[in-house]
Amino acid sequence: FSQGQYVRIPMSPSLSNFTDYTMEFWYYETGGHGSDEMIVGTEFFSGNRYGIYSFVDGYWPYIRDNSTFLGLGYNGSNPNAGISYNMNEWNHIAITYDGSTFRFFVNGQLSYSESGTVSGFGPLTEDLVINRHTWNSGSSSRLAGQLDELRISDIARYTSDFSPPQYEFQSDSNTKGLWHFNEGSGAAIFDASPFG
Repeated sequence: FSQGQYVRIPMSPSLSNFTDYTMEFWYYETGGHGSDEMIVGTEFFSGNRYGIYSFVDGYWPYIRDNSTFLGLGYNGSNPNAGISYNMNEWNHIAITYDGSTFRFFVNGQLSYSESGTVSGFGPLTEDLVINRHTWNSGSSSRLAGQLDELRISDIARYTSDFSPPQYEFQSDSNTKGLWHFNEGSGAAIFDASPFG
């Protein structure tokens, strides 16, 4: 995708109100930016949300409900301290939550963890987006790069270091959304999970 392009995935019950959770994908960033920008997540930043931002100092992963924020970012426990990364390289990214601990992995290595209770995060009222950051007075889509194999699950698939899968993700009984992005440039994308 180029700067200014974004994807909107309609929100559904299968993508919302998680208590346990994994979001994972492969990401290759080619275009820098001067501020925060959503890679994948629910469209707005406040409320019962989940996502990962790219920022000038690294990745900002987070989940939150109306009272608890776990992760990195403006409201996180380490504001403005991201997980560093290299542009122009493929990275496997995974966010997990097992009901008590939030974890963030880069290429299978645990890069951040935080304990806390977050309930019912992921709102039914907001879509899932790629490269779109929306706030009260506007929106932006500043990233440029590639994203592949986005999978969202209702379990914490990873709790310690692991070897990222080197093949297309497979749908199983815990898969709530799965996008292979094999449709071609400019085409509609399709969910390969049982929820469609």
